Amino acid sequence: MLTVVCWKWRGWRAIYEPRHVHALKRMVEQHLHMPHRFVCITDDAEGLECETVPLWDSPVEHVRSGYPNCFVRLGVFSIEARELLGERVLSIDLDCVILDDITDLIGDDDLKIMAGSVCPYNGSLFLHRTGTRSWLWDEIAADPISSLQAVRRHARKTRRDYYGSDQAWIAYRCPDEPTWTEADGVYQYRRLGARPLPDDARIVFFAGPEKPWGVHERRPDLARFYSEFARMN
Repeated sequence: MLTVVCWKWRGWRAIYEPRHVHALKRMVEQHLHMPHRFVCITDDAEGLECETVPLWDSPVEHVRSGYPNCFVRLGVFSIEARELLGERVLSIDLDCVILDDITDLIGDDDLKIMAGSVCPYNGSLFLHRTGTRSWLWDEIAADPISSLQAVRRHARKTRRDYYGSDQAWIAYRCPDEPTWTEADGVYQYRRLGARPLPDDARIVFFAGPEKPWGVHERRPDLARFYSEFARMN
């Protein structure tokens, strides 16, 4: 059984509400045609009408002001996650619009992740077979300072951007994993710009300050899709 995981916590960008979880759940139900379990990992389950798992502590407590701090998501890679979440996990961020069937994006990979722009990977979407990359959690949990220093040294050496939190760590420690790209119908809102929505678009992620529930003027096409699921009972 695949477990579809989303995240809602009072973290560095505490803007998400139960309605956003419910909208994603409805989108997944319509566009993922395989048996699955939908779980929200959260530190505040009030108002949620889905299965929840209590959020664990983050291995990294402090980052520079204004910088992402999603290190807590790395707990999916811990050995303990297998008991909590099952053998296979698909992590999807709440700030997305699922437009079409995503079933065949789900393969047998131990780890597959969305390709990034400001980092080799984008943590908005990843598929993981639990227990196969446990060092991603173990190493940073044991020594977060040295781990993050290693990422920064590597970024300077390779002259590549490693912006982000969990996605930067995954890219550093697992640099050769398969990725989803625009060729798979997986898009980033920022990269779409003003161009028409591509016919092959299956899912669009809104990394950054703009969200699918707030772009009615700039992208009424995507806002309309999202609103359909947000309004459902």
